[in-house]
Amino acid sequence: SAASGCPIVWWDPHALDLRAEHVRGLRREDLIVKDVPEEVVQQGLRAYAAWKAWRSEAIERGSRPSVLIRTATEHAKQQKALTELGLAGDLSLPPKGGSHEDGGGSHEDGVQIVRLARDGERPGGVRYGALVHAILAVVPFDADTRQIGDLATLQARIFAAAEVERASAAAVVERVLAHDLMARARRAARQGHCRREVPLAFRDADGTLVEGIVDLAFLEDGEWTVVDFKTDYELEEEESLYRFQVKLYAQAIAAATSQPAMPMLVSV
Repeated sequence: SAASGCPIVWWDPHALDLRAEHVRGLRREDLIVKDVPEEVVQQGLRAYAAWKAWRSEAIERGSRPSVLIRTATEHAKQQKALTELGLAGDLSLPPKGGSHEDGGGSHEDGVQIVRLARDGERPGGVRYGALVHAILAVVPFDADTRQIGDLATLQARIFAAAEVERASAAAVVERVLAHDLMARARRAARQGHCRREVPLAFRDADGTLVEGIVDLAFLEDGEWTVVDFKTDYELEEEESLYRFQVKLYAQAIAAATSQPAMPMLVSV
């Protein structure tokens, strides 16, 4: 111990009183004595009641969200339901119409629908739709058949899709790229006026913060074309919902850029 410089304490059990009674209970019994003036007791009760009321109010106030956030799909569903009940104000759904096969379409109803031709039977369902969307999100506008096939193979592995789904998705994407709409997007991209898979957040008229992702938007002759790709399966199931959703996107882009925007659904 001398060498290390550390003190050593030896405890001799014979020097300890091992029969000492253990003291239990509160160390500050004076805090719970009963001989306290009534005024002091009432003052404490009033302070406790005020604290309890403040706490309840704080919890209730903190439980109310300061910002209501919804995805574009969720918000479209909610607004669609309100519209059907006549409670949505100026957020009205356009009527059905304006559909066409591989053509230019009409602007009369506010939402343009392009329905690409399809060859025979093909896969369907959620996974197939996700596969097509994934390829369209990354495929170059000028991709050839080999490039499209390579991307389809990669995405099919990610989604664990079957070969028939991969082959069909590649054919669909090739048909989309051959459409005049994508030629227009390609020209806009060369000028830096094209956005793909772009996150979008905006406040709707009721104050809701709406978040979504726009598949494709490009500026052409001072007007934005806002495109949402849907497989025929998706469009058949919820056409009115998706019409409302892409219209929300177009309204947000028009408000953000101070330029007109035309919403478009492309059935692939």
